Parts: sequence; C-alpha cells; structure tokens
Amino acid sequence: MIFLLPIVVIIALIVTVDYLYFSDVKPHDVPPSKEVRQTLHDSNVSKNYLDRYIQK
Repeated sequence: MIFLLPIVVIIALIVTVDYLYFSDVKPHDVPPSKEVRQTLHDSNVSKNYLDRYIQK
C-alpha cells in the first residue's frame, strides 16, 4: 500500500496544476474590445469608400 502513495501524490499534483493553470480553455463569447474597434473601423472605412464612389 505504501508504494501507491507517491503515485497518488503525483496524480494529485498533476490534477491541481492542470486545474489551476488550464481551467479556462473554452473561448469567450464576447470578442475583445480591440477586435470590436477594428471591425467598426473596417466597416466605417468601407462605408465611406462606397459613399464617395456612389456620389461620383
């Protein structure tokens, strides 16, 4: 029985490290604010270009 103790301790350490450092694996539903700003900028640039093109 005593030879199983180190194995149990090692498994407990691995599970603890895995839980603490890798607990947030799923992606977030809300995009980062930088990505939102870039998307808004891109759509504004496209809209401005199309507005100028259509007016001519």
